[in-house]
Amino acid sequence: MTGGVAAGDRERRIGLIQLVALILLFAAPIVASWVMYLTGWTPSGRSNHGTLVSPVVPLPKAPLTGWDGAAVDLADRDGNWLMLLVMQPPCDQGCRDRLGAMARVHRALARGRLHVDRAMVLLDPHPPADAEDIRARWPDMRFLRADEGWWTQWDPVLRGISGDGIAGRLYIVDPLGNLMMQYAPGQPAMEILEDLRHLLKVTQYH
Repeated sequence: MTGGVAAGDRERRIGLIQLVALILLFAAPIVASWVMYLTGWTPSGRSNHGTLVSPVVPLPKAPLTGWDGAAVDLADRDGNWLMLLVMQPPCDQGCRDRLGAMARVHRALARGRLHVDRAMVLLDPHPPADAEDIRARWPDMRFLRADEGWWTQWDPVLRGISGDGIAGRLYIVDPLGNLMMQYAPGQPAMEILEDLRHLLKVTQYH
């Protein structure tokens, strides 16, 4: 009887150890990335091009509204990273150039692109007149309007990070739903690509 109890305890301990090992296996890459970025240390000695959001800021809870009128929850990303672009209306040629640059960065990530989502918020409560054309050109991107949820929850959070100059900025959101890095308008796409490649590498999504 004692032997059976001991064997059962041993099996439970082994199961617990295996569970902890699995948790560490999946959590370690994220923890490692934060240690590297928040301390500024990396094995190669490289530094990031974007500006770190320190401390990181959780995404607001309010869902947003897509150009098609559907509710969009940016927290629903299956553990992916997110590139979030904020633009002033109208979505003119400069806006389209930024969307094209994001698409090129995304393609250049190769397999890593499967772990990076993209979204753009146009600071207008209504979709642009050419919304269908834009969505058709970039079908795998989420396009959002600045609805009440944006102005009451999202706008104050981003202004707390960037001040008044949020238009034109690109934000990086980690798989845990935290705003962790931002890029100024006009920052070279190659610098964004290098940072994303590094993030995917240290989180083993490459």
